[in-house]
Amino acid sequence: MAIAYANISNIYINSEQEDLAFESLKMATRLFERTQNYFRISESYISYSKLYLKKGEMQKAYESIQMAIEAIDKEGNSYMGPKTLAHSSIQLVLGQVLLKMDSLQQSEKALLKCFDLSKENNFYNNSSLAARNLSSLYKTMGKWQTAFKYLETSIEFSNISRNDEKLNRLAKKELDYTIEKQKRKQQIMLLEQKNEQTRNYWLLATGVCFRPCL
Repeated sequence: MAIAYANISNIYINSEQEDLAFESLKMATRLFERTQNYFRISESYISYSKLYLKKGEMQKAYESIQMAIEAIDKEGNSYMGPKTLAHSSIQLVLGQVLLKMDSLQQSEKALLKCFDLSKENNFYNNSSLAARNLSSLYKTMGKWQTAFKYLETSIEFSNISRNDEKLNRLAKKELDYTIEKQKRKQQIMLLEQKNEQTRNYWLLATGVCFRPCL
């Protein structure tokens, strides 16, 4: 149920229905906290921070991302891959918030941490977003050459991310086709078995009917 609320909140976030997204997030977070699912709690607070960032409420966005950090630090090593992605996303959003708050050096530190972590782990989308935000940061700092370099890097990772998504979609289609093919094969086998049973029943019935009477 909690994951369902979290998924619904993401739909509302993508459709820019912030108020409805907040309501779903509150329900999801409350349920995750009951089960002490710190990984999911962290994801919820990352989403909170993104929403506050959209609304221009920087202090609340900053507080939410700090809550995300606290939650993910309580998570064990069972979610090591997703946990690394969560750390990457936290540093990305933290960097974005600090950039809006004009804390340029702290923003640079967070965004570089996100970029390095994402690049190392092939998180192409986060790599692209971190590079794009670094480009904006360096432009604000007047470092035009560095800003241009990160803009190019952002475009490069964005293209890789799109290609990766295409490959994932193709792989999913191939998997769906294989599963559907197996289902049809099973259906045909079941139908053949039923036909064989019907044939046997018919032969048995006709055998009884035409048996000579003594």
